[in-house]
Amino acid sequence: MYIFTVIANTHIEKKKSFKIKNNFDSVLWYRWLDKLGLAAKSNVGGLMRQTFIQGSYALVDPDTLYPNPDYWLTVLYKRLVGNIVYNAQAYNATNKIRLYAHSANTNWYSSSCVVLYGMNLYKENVTLELPQYKNLALDLYLLQAPNSDLYSRSVLLNGNRLHLNPDDTLPNLNIPVQVKDNFTLPPYSYFFLVIPTA
Repeated sequence: MYIFTVIANTHIEKKKSFKIKNNFDSVLWYRWLDKLGLAAKSNVGGLMRQTFIQGSYALVDPDTLYPNPDYWLTVLYKRLVGNIVYNAQAYNATNKIRLYAHSANTNWYSSSCVVLYGMNLYKENVTLELPQYKNLALDLYLLQAPNSDLYSRSVLLNGNRLHLNPDDTLPNLNIPVQVKDNFTLPPYSYFFLVIPTA
């Protein structure tokens, strides 16, 4: 069992009503990443989206064929996350911190690596501490809305705006930032953290 310690600022936040759409906030409020993690923990073999190109939360915009935020999340999930599911527990956190852990996809990483992924649904920074990995360099893939605009249709991966290449192929997504065992997750962000030789 892998245990991850999370220290979070706490506050009371008003509930807001929302309409699921193709913006960055749909990743957080519709919780596509959360659904992927919960399905894996429940031993569900596959999960399908209701819509790929039509509807109010499609993976691809039907007019421009430009990927929506959930598309980028799905691609990173498929490239980073393997089939073995581990138990990830968050301490000192509420349900606004979602954590899941899997083996790594061996197309990008060694089979001995673990991928911790999740979301910070707080409107404040959250410090993630992993004291058991104190001397390791960890690969972080952090996804955020540009300028903290949750209604944006764009996504930043480690500060770089994701967009298709001029020939409509996917850009290089294997651009992690190395962090140590203690790092900060910005408000309303989601992440994948690859832990080597776990």
